Amino acid sequence: MLLRPKLFAAISDVGAQVLRALSPRELELAVLRVHWLCQSAYGWGEHVLVARKLGFTGEEIERITLGAAAPGWNEHERALLSAVEELRETAQVSDQTWHLLAQRFDAGQLVELLAVIGQAQAMAYFLNGTRLKPVQGNLGLDAR
Repeated sequence: MLLRPKLFAAISDVGAQVLRALSPRELELAVLRVHWLCQSAYGWGEHVLVARKLGFTGEEIERITLGAAAPGWNEHERALLSAVEELRETAQVSDQTWHLLAQRFDAGQLVELLAVIGQAQAMAYFLNGTRLKPVQGNLGLDAR
């Protein structure tokens, strides 16, 4: 990835543009679920560090590995995690999940959620494809 610094910068710029409409917690829930589903060790470990700074507990982070079906999520969080899972499985968001998200998100936030999920997916592909190893302090897939 860093063999092409201009490409990395462009991808990072896109990521920075889509980090505006969702709350930090919503953003991290979506990004962490993507990185877990992709088994992106580097991305998961880095975002667990971010989530911890935002106040996520170890139990919440563990629950992200289990997904939307895990007990303990509120309806909105469950819908957000379901959106990630449905996009990964079918490249679509079900009407039911979309309806639940629309109860709290406006149209712009719904579109941004799709962009965040897509951006995280692209980053996971780059991180996994280049076999980027976690750096010191990043526990990879063992991070909680």
